[in-house]
Amino acid sequence: MEFVATIHVRPKPEVRDPQGESVAGALRALGFDVSDVRTGKEIVVRFEASDERVAAEAAHKMGDQLLANPVIEDHAVEIGASRIAPTHTVVRSTVEEKGPLGPDEPVRITWVGHSPRSSAGVAQIGEVRPHIHTEHDEIIQVIDGDAEFLLEERRLRAGPGEIVHVPAGIVHAVRAAAGACTFTTVFAPQFDPDRPDRVFVDR
Repeated sequence: MEFVATIHVRPKPEVRDPQGESVAGALRALGFDVSDVRTGKEIVVRFEASDERVAAEAAHKMGDQLLANPVIEDHAVEIGASRIAPTHTVVRSTVEEKGPLGPDEPVRITWVGHSPRSSAGVAQIGEVRPHIHTEHDEIIQVIDGDAEFLLEERRLRAGPGEIVHVPAGIVHAVRAAAGACTFTTVFAPQFDPDRPDRVFVDR
């Protein structure tokens, strides 16, 4: 996962800051009632790490070992997930490239992108039996075909453009009403395809 670390480096409180003193004098000359100015620098680093804790540890090491002089400077770290550039996916082309579902293939999801807060994909559906997502909400918008949904005890049919919201913990199932059905699916927070949050139940 890509993270962005913002590392703030400033002189220690007990260390004189000539640049800050100069800026303070200039501000006073402009009529601002300034009592003190401390200057510093901001360094932004984009890098890969397995999770936020590991990213924070790495950023602090960057500050300790290179970016700040530990004798005269302090540093502070802010960590955030990288803003992923928008991914443009032509859904119809994606489905055509993948081909139709196999006879023993109930669903196929082509993932469009992941961030710490969400995952988005294009799903080709045959029939998925009742299940729950214990920690994820799912939002579905039908693209092609019609889909029949089971939401707890409620049954509904959705066609192109219609949206179905499935909160975490809700038993649900879906099948293509006739032939093939394709929809976009968005999970929140991030969904791990290698360890899917999907628990099948008997109905």
